[in-house]
Amino acid sequence: MSKDAETLQRLVDFSDIKQILAQHGRGIDRSDASLFNAVYHDDATVDYGFFNGAASEFATVVTAGDTDSPPTLHRSSNMWIKLRGDTARSESYVMAYAPDTEVSVQALIGGRYLDRLSRRNDVWKIDHRLYVLDWNANWHGTGSAAMGFVKPSNWGNQREKDITHNKLTEWNRLSGGTSVAQHSLITEDLLIAANAALAKQTIHDLIVAQARAIDRADLDGFLAVWHPDATVDAGFFVGAADQYCRTIIELTSDFKKMSHHVANEWINVKGDKAVSESYVVAFVTKQEDDGNLWDELTGGRYLDSFSSIKGEWKFTERKFINDWNTRHACSDQTGKGMYEALSTGGNKYPNDPVYKHWS
Repeated sequence: MSKDAETLQRLVDFSDIKQILAQHGRGIDRSDASLFNAVYHDDATVDYGFFNGAASEFATVVTAGDTDSPPTLHRSSNMWIKLRGDTARSESYVMAYAPDTEVSVQALIGGRYLDRLSRRNDVWKIDHRLYVLDWNANWHGTGSAAMGFVKPSNWGNQREKDITHNKLTEWNRLSGGTSVAQHSLITEDLLIAANAALAKQTIHDLIVAQARAIDRADLDGFLAVWHPDATVDAGFFVGAADQYCRTIIELTSDFKKMSHHVANEWINVKGDKAVSESYVVAFVTKQEDDGNLWDELTGGRYLDSFSSIKGEWKFTERKFINDWNTRHACSDQTGKGMYEALSTGGNKYPNDPVYKHWS
C-alpha cells in the first residue's frame, strides 16, 4: 500500500473503531444480544469483575433485561485509540444511566473501557475489554425513574419496541469493514482533506489526554500536552500552563473522585494552527471542612488553541467556560449492591490500570 493510501487507511481504521465502541453501548441499551455480540471477535474475552470470561456469554448476561423496564443509556466519550498495523488499543470513558423503579433510584455511573482490538478479514472488533469503575451517584428518583411514572410518547424502549432499532440494524447488516486498497482514485484534494482530518484526530487525542492526566493526577502527562509558552484562563487561574498544571493537581489532591467526560468536539484546522470548542461534564466527590462528602457535576466548555511546531501539535491556549453545576450529598455505593462485584476501580498515577493497558 502506498504512503498516501496508508494515510487514508488510518482514518478509516479510526472511524471503524469508534463505530464499534459506540455500537457496544447501543447493544446494552437496546437489550440486543446480537448487536452487542457483533462488536467482539468470536474468541474475545471480558473482565467486568462480576463476569470474567467469554464475551459471547457476557452478551447474554447483560442483554437479558426486561424489555418493559425504563431503558439504560451508556454514553461513551474521550475515545483514545492507538493503531499498530492490524491491532489497536483504546481507552474510552462511559457515563451510564441506570434507573431502578422498584426502589425509585436513578443511578449515574462513571467508568472507563480499556480495550484491545484487532482487524480480521478487514473488520475491526474487540479482543478483550476491561471495565474500570471510577464513580457512582445514586439519587432518589425525581424524574422518569420515580415510582408510578407515565411514559411519554417519545420514551426510549428496549429491543423490539425502539423505533430506531430496526433502522440501525438494517444499516448494520449492510455495512462492513472498508479497505482503502480497494479503491484506486486518490486525489490531491482528498489527501489534503485527509491530512487535516489526521490533525483533528491528533488534537482530539490531546484534549482527552489532558482530561485523563487531571483525573489520574499525572503531572508529567499533564505537562506534556502544552507548548512551553502556552497559557490558561480557568477563571480561578490565569497564567502559564505549566503553573496551571501544578496548581490544579495540588488543589484537587484531596478529591475522592474526579472524572472529566469530554464530547461535542468542534475542531477547525488551518495550516499549522487550530482552534476547538468541546463540551465537558466533570464529576467530583470532595470532603468539606465539616467532614461531609459532596458530589458535584459541572458542565462547561473548553475553548482551545493549538499549533504544530516541527510537526508536533500541542496546546497553546485554553479558556474554560462554566455553564452549569449541581451539588448533592455523596451517595457513593462502591462495594455494595450492584457495585460490589465491579472489582477494578480507578486510581491515581501510576497505580491506575490504564498505564499497564497502554504499556
